[in-house]
Amino acid sequence: MKDERKKNNLVYNGPSVDEVCLLEMACDTGISHFVGRDADYASIMINGKLEKYEVLKIFEFTSDRKAMSVILKHPAKKNTALCFVKGADSSVFPMCQLYQSTK
Repeated sequence: MKDERKKNNLVYNGPSVDEVCLLEMACDTGISHFVGRDADYASIMINGKLEKYEVLKIFEFTSDRKAMSVILKHPAKKNTALCFVKGADSSVFPMCQLYQSTK
């Protein structure tokens, strides 16, 4: 969608105000912008360079986890994956602490 209110004519929409705000902030500050996503890849423009991340796994939101996660394969760093988690602090922080205690 196009909207003249945005400097680059992009308008993001999504299931959560938080998600939209994060995308708009990254774009408005010039850090990066989300280009698109399909079932297998997410494309992001970072510093004028297109990066295409392979989607390895999506953990959908559940009432038990109270969070959702996506694991992406880094396009340039061999054997590197990134995990992005979205959820309430009260749900996400204990998961991080559990990880730390297993090290």
